Amino acid sequence: KVISFIGAVGGVGATTIAAQAGILWSAGARVCLIDLDIQFGNAALALDLRPQLHVGHLVEDYERLDGELLTSVAATHASGLSVIASPSEMMPLEIVNTDFVDRLLRQAMQTYDVVLVDLPTAWTEWSVRVLQRSDMICLVNNLSVPALHQTRRQMEVLDANGLTPKLKLVANRVQKGLFGKVDLKETEAVLNRRIDFTVANDYPTVSSANDEGRALKDVKPSSRVVKDLKELADTLTAALSQDAESVA
Repeated sequence: KVISFIGAVGGVGATTIAAQAGILWSAGARVCLIDLDIQFGNAALALDLRPQLHVGHLVEDYERLDGELLTSVAATHASGLSVIASPSEMMPLEIVNTDFVDRLLRQAMQTYDVVLVDLPTAWTEWSVRVLQRSDMICLVNNLSVPALHQTRRQMEVLDANGLTPKLKLVANRVQKGLFGKVDLKETEAVLNRRIDFTVANDYPTVSSANDEGRALKDVKPSSRVVKDLKELADTLTAALSQDAESVA
């Protein structure tokens, strides 16, 4: 199964959510996180990984891209999560094409149980292809006015490409009360769409995990943000299983 993560705008935490959800998934499955934000991606850095090989090497040699080459490029986090890093140097978006992502995802799906893709906020022909081949799309935002404005714009493009049925909205850095409740009525009215998941605002814990490349559950197991990410991972897993059963 392929799940893509997009930030409605830069800096909303899509990469952190993808990486930390990947760590949780890795407890019971073979999971790979592919960082296709080839200009500003930092998934490997957030996990304290410094791989010598990256997506750029796969692009250069994509005609012989197979499972062996794919796994040779992947770095392994302590949790077991495999990570294919973005290039160490900024590369033009057009260096990637639809043929490459088709081959990349096909090999990744044959090699891993779950494939997570961290996408750039920019729209390209190949990023649309990734979304078309995804089983679910997590659009990450926060509750700021600029982020909600960009969320609506992103949703319009997703809808124009027939991708809305795959969409899950994830609101990050949400201030929650004692029992984890938050009023989203105004936000959902602005978006004309319900928020599927909320992730609590816990900057000290998240910042510490990112700086040290550790799992949030190891930094602060009882934190609200860990519970929220586990709920997101469990719910998506269940939804994907239901989809598989309905297809079968």
